[in-house]
Amino acid sequence: MTSPVNKPSTPSVERSALPESIDLKPIKDLYLENLNGAQGLLGHEMVADVFQGSDVSLTEDDKLKGLCSSDVVALDKEAETIQFIKKCDLDHDQKLDLDEFEHCTDALKEKFKGDLAPIRSEAFGSLAEVVQERWAPIAANMTKLKAKLLWKPTLDVLKTYSEGIPRSLKYQKTDETGAFVFYEHENRKKALEALKKVVAEGIEKREPWAMQGDFIGMLNRLDRADQVALHDIPLSEIHQILMLPDQKERAEKLYQLAIRERPQQDPYWGNLYFARSILAYLGNRSTTGDAGFDKRMTEKANQTREEILGEGGSWVNIISVGLTNVLCLGGLLCDPTPYRSPGDAPLEYNRFDANHDLDASPYPDVLASPDADSKRR
Repeated sequence: MTSPVNKPSTPSVERSALPESIDLKPIKDLYLENLNGAQGLLGHEMVADVFQGSDVSLTEDDKLKGLCSSDVVALDKEAETIQFIKKCDLDHDQKLDLDEFEHCTDALKEKFKGDLAPIRSEAFGSLAEVVQERWAPIAANMTKLKAKLLWKPTLDVLKTYSEGIPRSLKYQKTDETGAFVFYEHENRKKALEALKKVVAEGIEKREPWAMQGDFIGMLNRLDRADQVALHDIPLSEIHQILMLPDQKERAEKLYQLAIRERPQQDPYWGNLYFARSILAYLGNRSTTGDAGFDKRMTEKANQTREEILGEGGSWVNIISVGLTNVLCLGGLLCDPTPYRSPGDAPLEYNRFDANHDLDASPYPDVLASPDADSKRR
């Protein structure tokens, strides 16, 4: 998979046989260097999807392998080639003509010590194909990746919030297994899966609401039954907080939301699972760039979490223990709900810390120029 600029010398291509210009608009916002090291953060599958539809695939060690050859090139080297080609557009009209290309490659004379015409004409002749078959599909997929990263924190947090909602005491017997399930919880899980599917389909179709993170646009495409199933989750509020551009404001809003979800008057009611997870995240990953703010947020988040570590049991848990023991005949038919004393609730406080930031700050802004002042949303 040789770079078009460095292809070996071949018989010169007649100028009349070459395209008048090469359209560079498809790769205007293509910066492959933003994916360097991204596999460690996002996983191989998500990053490798960026190269679907092109003539290369991504290996787990950040190499690009030709689909029809055994040629391999490092991701950062391919990124350098793309930026070299874009800089050759001297009049910045997003078109590259042969004169611009020849002027741009004059620096190669020292390296080749000979007539560059055959090399340059051959490279220019193949460059249009490279742009269309390799770089353009990658660029289109990069915009989809940006949208996926826009939605990912919201989808993950909504799932965590759902897991922390106390189970309904209403039961429904299933036909397949005869087991009893918490049907409101199961309906909510199904609705969240439907929500994820709607977002994924919107991104695949490049619908404006999906590419821009428009939550109302997403809800309008969700079935009414799924909307009702999610009524216990402050969907829009969570999404609006996570979309705030100011990191300090975002962190403060998350803290206030966690405090609100912490039981106050009634120590046996509230979304402790969610509150603890958010507080632990803020206590470990508050990195806004303001050292003073980060220190204060870390201290108060950890202090608040320590204060509520003993709030794990609940009346709902106690009632559920008794009820499931009756329904399960003391454990003969199924496993009853175990008694959970205060402090025994699952914390899972590293959920966000391990996989992503709630403000997406460690995610690469895959469309941002490396020369930009900031790569954050």
